[in-house]
Amino acid sequence: MRGTVWSRSLPMESCEYYTANGEIGIVTGLKDGCHFIQFSTQDGYIYNFHNGPLEESPIELAYALTVHKAQGSGFKATIFVLMEPDRGISHLVTREMLYTALTRQSEKVFIIYNKEPSEIRKYSDVELSDLAHRKTNLFGKAILRQVKDGWYDSKHIFITEDGTKVLSKSEVIVYNMLYNAGLDPIYERELRLGDITVHPDFTIETTSRDVYWEHLGMLGDYGYRKDWERKQRTYAAHGITVENGNLVLSQDELNGSIDSTKIKMLIEKLQ
Repeated sequence: MRGTVWSRSLPMESCEYYTANGEIGIVTGLKDGCHFIQFSTQDGYIYNFHNGPLEESPIELAYALTVHKAQGSGFKATIFVLMEPDRGISHLVTREMLYTALTRQSEKVFIIYNKEPSEIRKYSDVELSDLAHRKTNLFGKAILRQVKDGWYDSKHIFITEDGTKVLSKSEVIVYNMLYNAGLDPIYERELRLGDITVHPDFTIETTSRDVYWEHLGMLGDYGYRKDWERKQRTYAAHGITVENGNLVLSQDELNGSIDSTKIKMLIEKLQ
């Protein structure tokens, strides 16, 4: 929507008679030289706009929106299109932009991607985080950390004792405890289970089999808990369970704290 204009609406009662610049709507019909449009901010009201020369029209037809344009909007279903070069990554995509793209929907999101589905996960790496590069200590001195050729605000990047990058402070603690116990954890290594690819937080190779360790950091969040329950069912369908001894579970408390003594007990049991 371009410009601040309104036209006759149906129904007229209680209508705001106002459409702001940038509002997104759906063309619900064409009749007598008019576009009939329903805007997401005024559900139930249809505005009509007379067709005319494009340069004079207050509306722009959008067959697709950029992720930046869709920021702040919500839809029942979205289709996210990501095309990458044959080699490497798209330098226009950051971890934060991908999060925005995949959270505009309330029911379903469809992803059109020109590579293997599991490859999209690389954008979760902290090196591709726009936020991690920002210096956000507004009232104090920023402590910078160099990783490869980039500099990061230390508040947004977590490095283990052996230099592995992980996504949370709790994962740093668990990783370091496993590492110091001589278990040599492998962080988020791809695991193919039938048609599904998962990434256990830590994979521990033993002489007899691999053991998978999941640290559950946000069980108080409904969406996170549901995602974990789906992942747990996938594990169980392939014989990976706590009862079978090839799955270890640890977790943060609901207040966000972590009890390292419980982690130590799990490690001793594993050893």
